[in-house]
Amino acid sequence: MKKKFNYQSLIFTTIICILMIAGCKDKDDPTPSNPTDTTDTEQPYNGPTGFLRLHLHNYIDQEEVLGPNEIYTNNAGRKISFSRTNLFISKIELIKKDGSVYKVPGKIILKNVDEDTYDIGDVPPGFYKSIRFYVGLDEETNKKSPSSATDVLSNQSMWYGSSAQPEGYAFINFEGKIDTTTNGDGSEGNMQPFSYKLGTSKNFKQVVMPEYEYAVIVNKTQFLHLYLDWNQFFRNVPLNNNANLNVSSIEVPAKDIETIIGNNIASMFKYEE
Repeated sequence: MKKKFNYQSLIFTTIICILMIAGCKDKDDPTPSNPTDTTDTEQPYNGPTGFLRLHLHNYIDQEEVLGPNEIYTNNAGRKISFSRTNLFISKIELIKKDGSVYKVPGKIILKNVDEDTYDIGDVPPGFYKSIRFYVGLDEETNKKSPSSATDVLSNQSMWYGSSAQPEGYAFINFEGKIDTTTNGDGSEGNMQPFSYKLGTSKNFKQVVMPEYEYAVIVNKTQFLHLYLDWNQFFRNVPLNNNANLNVSSIEVPAKDIETIIGNNIASMFKYEE
């Protein structure tokens, strides 16, 4: 069968190209900043840029979480509420359509329950097909002290004690209440509190998103829409055991449930359609 020509795809590509060319020639737009980060070929980039922002929403299955302490129900009927959904995102890499990689320089995002929009920053224009990043902090960063009160590392909710050292930082700090009945059919009044504070190198997890095409245009702001399905955090966790509801990764000995939770992290991230 003869393949039908995709005119819509051609039109979209043509429009994007025209906008990118126009952005380069627009004298009224502010001069973009020139990051000095490198690509996967380790060549510095000093050309024109577009601005990329990340929309990162909290979800329970297909239902968006609109604020803290609201009670939501997952697809199996189990009730969940959140008071805290903090996690670090770092070492962000953007994969271009041709397979080359742009490494975003030094960007660390602290996701929380109240905010959905986060700046990735100035990036090279072009067509991209994916994004990858780590949840947590690399070993070098995890040993640093906050440089100032505005440093993202200064958020005390991500500390294990009264200071950021010597244990390092929590990569995920997740708190709330959940129905712990075996069948997930308990009442709101019987929901039990949970607290998960995960860090250390074993919980530094990479997330590689599947292909999803997006374009960055010179002097324009582009949004990349993802969401966090916190229901996936509890996958394979026996909730009817109260010992599984409070986990800190600096406990000795470590709990076996920590490994299960760590393996769930990558599956929590999805594209928002």
